[in-house]
Amino acid sequence: MAGLISAQDGTSLSFTLSSADLNAIKADDALCTASYNCYIKFTSGMITDMAGNAVVAVGDGDADIFMIVQQFVDDTTAPVLSSYSLDMNLGVLHLTFSETVRGSSLKPTGLTLMADAANASHVSYRLKGGETFDGNQATITVELLAVDVLAIKALNLALTQNTTYLRIASSTITDTARVANAVAAIVTPAQQVAQFTADTTAPQLMAFVLSLQPGAVMTLTFNEPVRTSLFDPRLITIQSTGTGTGSSYTLTGGVVSPAVADGVMSFSVQLSSEDETALKVSSTLVKDVSTTFVSVQTGMTEDMSYNPSAAISSSAALAANGYVGDSSTAVLLAYNISFQQNILVLRFADVMDPLSFIASGIVIQNGVRSTAAGGRSYRLTTSYTTSPPGKTMMVSLSDADLLGIDLQTGLARSLATTYLTIAASTFNSVAGYDVVPILDGRGLQASGFEADATRPQVVAFDLDMSQAVLTVFFSEAINATSAFQPAFTLQSTLNGTDAQRVLSLSATSTVTHSADYRALSFQFVPTDFDAITVLENFCTAVSNTYLSVAATGASDFFVLAVVPISSASALPVTNFTADSVVPQLTAFDLDLEHAILRLSFSEIVRANTFRIVELTIQSSATTASAHTHTFSGGVATTTNALTINISLTDDDLNAIKSDALIAKSRNSTFLSWTSQLVRDMANNSIASRTASGLLAAAYLPDTSLPRLLSFDLDLNAGALALTFSKIIRLSTINGATAAVLSSGDGMAVASVNLTGGVASVNDSRILHLTLLHADLNAIKALPALAVSANSTFLAFSTGFAADMSGNSIQPVAVPQAIGCQVFTADSTAPALASFAVNMTSRTLVLSFDETVNVSTFDVMSVVLQGAAQAGAGVAYFRLTGSTTAFTAHDSVFTIGLTSSDYNAIAVQLGLAKDLNSTFLYFASAPVLDMNHNIAAATSSASATACTVYARNVLPPRLLSYGLNLVEGIVYLTFDEPVQTASVVARKLSFVDSNNESIVVDRLTLNTSSATGSNNATIEIAISDGDLLELMAIPSLCTQLANVIIDAESGFATDMFGNVFVGVTGVHAAYFLKDDSIPHCTAFS
Repeated sequence: MAGLISAQDGTSLSFTLSSADLNAIKADDALCTASYNCYIKFTSGMITDMAGNAVVAVGDGDADIFMIVQQFVDDTTAPVLSSYSLDMNLGVLHLTFSETVRGSSLKPTGLTLMADAANASHVSYRLKGGETFDGNQATITVELLAVDVLAIKALNLALTQNTTYLRIASSTITDTARVANAVAAIVTPAQQVAQFTADTTAPQLMAFVLSLQPGAVMTLTFNEPVRTSLFDPRLITIQSTGTGTGSSYTLTGGVVSPAVADGVMSFSVQLSSEDETALKVSSTLVKDVSTTFVSVQTGMTEDMSYNPSAAISSSAALAANGYVGDSSTAVLLAYNISFQQNILVLRFADVMDPLSFIASGIVIQNGVRSTAAGGRSYRLTTSYTTSPPGKTMMVSLSDADLLGIDLQTGLARSLATTYLTIAASTFNSVAGYDVVPILDGRGLQASGFEADATRPQVVAFDLDMSQAVLTVFFSEAINATSAFQPAFTLQSTLNGTDAQRVLSLSATSTVTHSADYRALSFQFVPTDFDAITVLENFCTAVSNTYLSVAATGASDFFVLAVVPISSASALPVTNFTADSVVPQLTAFDLDLEHAILRLSFSEIVRANTFRIVELTIQSSATTASAHTHTFSGGVATTTNALTINISLTDDDLNAIKSDALIAKSRNSTFLSWTSQLVRDMANNSIASRTASGLLAAAYLPDTSLPRLLSFDLDLNAGALALTFSKIIRLSTINGATAAVLSSGDGMAVASVNLTGGVASVNDSRILHLTLLHADLNAIKALPALAVSANSTFLAFSTGFAADMSGNSIQPVAVPQAIGCQVFTADSTAPALASFAVNMTSRTLVLSFDETVNVSTFDVMSVVLQGAAQAGAGVAYFRLTGSTTAFTAHDSVFTIGLTSSDYNAIAVQLGLAKDLNSTFLYFASAPVLDMNHNIAAATSSASATACTVYARNVLPPRLLSYGLNLVEGIVYLTFDEPVQTASVVARKLSFVDSNNESIVVDRLTLNTSSATGSNNATIEIAISDGDLLELMAIPSLCTQLANVIIDAESGFATDMFGNVFVGVTGVHAAYFLKDDSIPHCTAFS
């Protein structure tokens, strides 16, 4: 015995028993269960006193000398489950308690296994029983019942230590106390297993049963719960013998049916149709129970602990426990129809023999009863199957049957319109049984319907230009009523790069279909055919014939639009037939009013092959007896077309008009021609007509008045281009009857009545009238007139022109004036035409070649030069201003020379003194014309000569004078320069009165003389003698009032030789008195 002794010395000793000793005591039902059976003995060596004396021993094996317990306390402590272990391989549970428990008191039903401590998963299992062979001890071993082990496995309990928890009820077991203590209950949290041994034993297939009734089923039974979710039927092999020596078949699939959760020991597997079929068609397998065995590979399934199932070898195959053969008639369970794949898929309850198929036994209809109102049906004819034996028969729908269905409106267009009846003889099962028939009135609706999702495609096309027919071939039957002709486009290139050679069919083209609806033929309307043939290199050969198609072009019977063919990758023609039809001239019109011959043909003709010289106009149908004229020329339209319009030549018109019989009415207007007249676009020559002429369809004589259709004005050329409705006789043009106006509404703000003009030289519909220079300048002078087409209008009277037949032109009144069609603004810079100089009036007159905007004139651009070419010694002067304002618009205007300019010119002896010394050039741009064209500067090297020169003929006039006595000078100012050398001082006298009749004192300058250069102001230096004499006369020149002169005629001469005319009594304008003090300069 061992235990823990108290540590304090004394007369009393306590010690605690060890768990092992205590459990050993409790395990003995006759020991210490009460005070009467509880004694103690000990040896002398148990303890010593304080002096080291050993205690006296008690008991030597005799009970009467053992020491009975003095105080006894019963065990009232409930035992506690300390730990437990579980072995799922052995199905054994080991329970370890806190004390010895009574094994015989064990009640296993008080034990509950759970997947987690709090039972959050709500998965638990309470044992139904169990057995222990242990007596009283702390650890009890419980052997679990098989049913409990299987149930635990089935519930996915106790898979690992982490999924093994235990609840224990207080009634489960008791301890060994005299008054037994029930075990302490464990509820929540449940107690986790301390030691766990997982199930590692492979499950085994123990038995199986096979039923070959439709929907073959195999039932499997195992020795423990397994996971159906991990079941793999492909690991099962059916054998005809148990030793593996016969035939065999390994399953390819199958499903657990009915579906069951993991944890069952037996379940049924519905074999796949493939496997059922393979077994039923086999001649040796599963014919009865004696030919039905299975072998399996490891892992066909797994138990709840994921142990793979054990294998069964082929040499020791498991025999069937039961067998049910196939004895049922075949039933059509359901069917799908696919117009995408063009198949009918029939699903039977049994395996069918495909060789027994009879297509006519199947009728497709749009309802349960085909004879109901609106009913539609179609019986298959040539559809077939290539399916192997099986529960699913795939019938390939033939083109004929597909078309037959398509042509029945509202049949098999959706799930709602797809039903089927089937005759008993349509199929046999492989066991030889007929199909259970489905009769009309009980039609079976399709369980699956796949509409045609493949859009039809254009696979080829042919073009026959002789028949004008386009035939388009499709990949499948096309609903002809869906054809939209404009979606089909012919083009000349593969990639559509030629945008000109393209034609989309007209909506009115006739459409027909082939018997199989896989081809549509389009008959061209004439306009389409003409639109093709009018173009070169378009649908004339395989190399230039392509087709593009829009999605709207057509659709199949499922309303699927055709796959478009882009113009960038068009389809080339497969078969091309060129046009070989001969063209015909079907009608013609003659319009003498407009000189037009219009020919109409049966098809487009090639304009460049037209030869008018092959055409003859005649007075009657019979060529031999008619007056005839073969055309010599004319301008024919150059466009390939159904018609050719010929503008007849004047020669041919004159020849026709001069003939007394030809083309005098419609009934005297016929045409004949040769085959060389023209060719069609395929180079087929026209059918000739030479013996009898074709009567004109329409005839228009020449009776109308000619009209001015339009006119152009070119201000550069100064001409009108007149376009008339008819040929105008040139000699009748009279410009003086016309007027140019600024508007055509009668409200013109500016106008010019022409005074004439010169017309071009030939009779024509287009004439040119060159305006007179005066008229042109008059037009340009008006700012509101003829500055654009919108300000240029023309009006005229009947006398303006007449046609070749003498019909006067239709007049155009001012309120209805015709607007200019093409206006050419003046872009020509104005130039100086001539100039004149008048030195008497002091003016220059400039004449330009056109009207100019005088307000823009720059007078300082004008340079007068003494010779045509500048050089050394050549005088010149550039004007600085003008006395006249520049405001008018004219081609001629006047410059008034300022006094300073005139004087500057006059003093230069070699400038502007006569015609030969008067030239002009512009140092800078002088002026703008009315259209803002700038007159260019001209060169001094080629100055313009003066055309009219008038010299100055007026004598110079004295304007004023002054006297400076300090300097002794007389200043005289004239109205123009005078020659200093011509001044005669002695003809100048100072007088005391401006009245010659009362002059008393006079001093004539006798010895004085003029000084300085030629100028308008000259100086006379008074000599000393004259000055002294002057100052000696008190009445003369003492103040401004008595400074008065007389100047005789001839006193001076101007620069042009004009002699001064004398004047008297002229007062000075200013006077400077000599106030200096005289000095004595000498004496004697």
